[in-house]
This record gives sequence, C-alpha cells and structure tokens, in this order.
Amino acid sequence: KNFSKIISSLINLFPNNFYDILSQLLPVNIRPREFGHRIKKIAKILESKDETEIYSKLISTHNLSHLLLNYDEEDSVSFKEELQDYSFVEKMQIHDLENYLPNDILVKVDRASMFNSLEIRSPLIDKRVIEYTLKNCRTFHNIKANKGKSILRKMLNQYLPQNLYQRPKMGFGIPIDKILRHQMLDNLKYLLSEKFVKDQGIFDSKKVMLFLNSYLNGQTNVKYEIWNLFIFQSWYNKWMKN
Repeated sequence: KNFSKIISSLINLFPNNFYDILSQLLPVNIRPREFGHRIKKIAKILESKDETEIYSKLISTHNLSHLLLNYDEEDSVSFKEELQDYSFVEKMQIHDLENYLPNDILVKVDRASMFNSLEIRSPLIDKRVIEYTLKNCRTFHNIKANKGKSILRKMLNQYLPQNLYQRPKMGFGIPIDKILRHQMLDNLKYLLSEKFVKDQGIFDSKKVMLFLNSYLNGQTNVKYEIWNLFIFQSWYNKWMKN
C-alpha cells in the first residue's frame, strides 16, 4: 500500500501535458489517447484503500469538489447489500446499469437524437437481454484472456471481419478543447472570473482562477473538468443568478 502511494506521488510530480508529450515517443498504433489524463487517473486509484474507493474514483474523475468553498471529503459509493455475493466487477457493472446508463449515457443520446428527430435503438439493453444476462452470465463468461465482451465478439465473428470488432473501444465526443479555447473563450473567462465566482458564493474564486489559468496556459490538461465547470456556470448564470 505504501509503495502504491509512492508511485502515485511520483506520477503527480508532473502535469498531464508532460505525459501527453512523452506519449508522442510511442508508435501511433499503440499510443494511448489522452495519456496524461489516463496516467493521472491511475495515480488516484493507487491511493485507494479498498475496491469500493477504487470504483468511487473511477466514476468521479472530473469531480470539482476541491474547488468548493465548503468542501468535505467525498462520499464513497456504497454497493447494495443484496450484491454481496457478486464479484467486484459485477458490482460495478450493476451499479453502472442502474446509475451511469440512465442518468448519463442514455439520457444524453436520447436528448441529442430527439433534438435532431432521430429514433435511436439500443438492442443490448433490451429488457429480455438484460434479465437473461443478469441471471445466467458471470464475469468469467464475458472476460477471457483479459478481453471483455467475449460473448458479443464470438457472435460478431460469424458476420463481421475481425478488424471491426477486435479493436479498442471507440467512443465519439465533441472537440471540447477547441470549443473552450476559441468559440467559448470569452464566455469561459467571464463565467469563471474572480468577480463572478466570488459573487456566486459557491466556489473558491482564487482556486478557480488558478485552475483556469493552469488550463489556458497549457500547464494542465483538465479540459473535462473545465468543461463541467463551464456548463454548470452557464446553467447558473441563466437560471439562478438574480
């Protein structure tokens, strides 16, 4: 445990962009995306005292509680008692199923698709598929040779070329950094300005200014955290400011 904390401290000696630059030395085909962000996530996990804290840190990577005026230690996720016979991986999966999917991924897809008059279907969360999977499938069925989704990969093998499914997971996202530094820069500076934040009375204005400046100066790669803060401030400015 002490060794893990030492490694974590060593990782945190350098800013995110140091690791991003370092990753450029690797061949393109094995170069991790946003390496600095990922390595800092590993540093946080290494400080964990148990599995539950690991999961809590995994799902709160972009947490901004350290910027609040009144900051208490973050509450850790607690798994339901009825899940005690499940493995740690299965507990995480069920918690994601009940929280992350409906409150994050699915609601965003639903809003974005309906805004553009699109009807989206997610066949893998069909009620029958979920019920069957929870009843009959355990971790060892779906993770083989350290690769997940083995059941799905086996099915796809009958219909698709391997290069389409035997590859790293790929999401889709918006160019957050470009938006913040160009189209929204004036709004960003206003909503995170010392005066606005101080009048608001929620965040520590000094900490926010340091946080923003370190991002704009390229010292830290915290675009997701800045984006979350910017969106909250935009909402507050529209609906809560007197």
